[in-house]
Amino acid sequence: MNEYEVIRATMINEEFGWIGFVADLYGEYMHDVQDFDVKVEQATKYRSNPELFNGRVQAAIDTLKENPNVDSSKIAIIGYCLGK
Repeated sequence: MNEYEVIRATMINEEFGWIGFVADLYGEYMHDVQDFDVKVEQATKYRSNPELFNGRVQAAIDTLKENPNVDSSKIAIIGYCLGK
């Protein structure tokens, strides 16, 4: 998760009136990783383990559903690259 994703979530809110939510799949200690090898290692970790990846995505969805302003029947996901 970085500033770009936060900006995009804010744009979704401002342009459409939707709730923009940024899910951090990598965890709080990976926010500002600059080392390319670490980025590749983390992306590979999630790409190669669908159960781990899907569990993190589902946890984000579950968290979003707890928001009283969210209609849980109308949740959409925008994904950004887990690649190199």
